[in-house]
Amino acid sequence: LFDDVMASNKHFNLSSHNKADKLVERFGKQGFDYIGDHMRDFPVWEASNLAILVNVPAKVIRKTQHLNTLVLSRK
Repeated sequence: LFDDVMASNKHFNLSSHNKADKLVERFGKQGFDYIGDHMRDFPVWEASNLAILVNVPAKVIRKTQHLNTLVLSRK
């Protein structure tokens, strides 16, 4: 089902900027779409081709308006 897996471990937290950096390293800037549900996903959305927002509050939608976004659901 998957060709590769990226994950956090006890030495490295793969979230926020760390996740964005790893995805850009693997797929290139704007070489991937990303589904997220929290403001901590913002650095990943900024690096992505398409920021897919799921169950997010209006504040997150406002802060991502300048990005290529698809809002699937709102809080």
